[in-house]
Amino acid sequence: MIGQHQLQLGDLLVTRNEHEEDNSSPGYWNHVAIYVGGVWIVEAQIEPDAVITSKWKEFYARYPRIRLLRLKGVAEARRMSISENARKLVGSKYWRLASLTRFFRRRRSRGENCVSTVRRAYKKGLGWDFGWRIPDDVANDSHFFLVAEKEPTWD
Repeated sequence: MIGQHQLQLGDLLVTRNEHEEDNSSPGYWNHVAIYVGGVWIVEAQIEPDAVITSKWKEFYARYPRIRLLRLKGVAEARRMSISENARKLVGSKYWRLASLTRFFRRRRSRGENCVSTVRRAYKKGLGWDFGWRIPDDVANDSHFFLVAEKEPTWD
């Protein structure tokens, strides 16, 4: 179980849906979002076709499996910068292919997906690019550690 009190600015939340047909991204993990403070998460969603803010409780209720990941050894000022950069992406159009190839990543005018949203926030906040393309890349990045996990209730 993940409590809101455990969240720190810039934490990443990778998710998995119960039913395979609800997992549209390649790989095991299907979505990633970033905690930006208070009760707010920033994420890119197909509906409403944009980068949006979501309330923590609603986000938590939406996904049966969530991993809370935190970047190792990052000062609070950097976490604040990452969070602020994620907030600046709110309102950007959604574009499914945004993180897949270097060609697509250069075409920011087309929009963002969940991975490119957190990737851009981290790149602007830290000054370097993690190179993530799919949510599995984020979930398996050794620069992060697992803080907590919401386990599914299905068998």
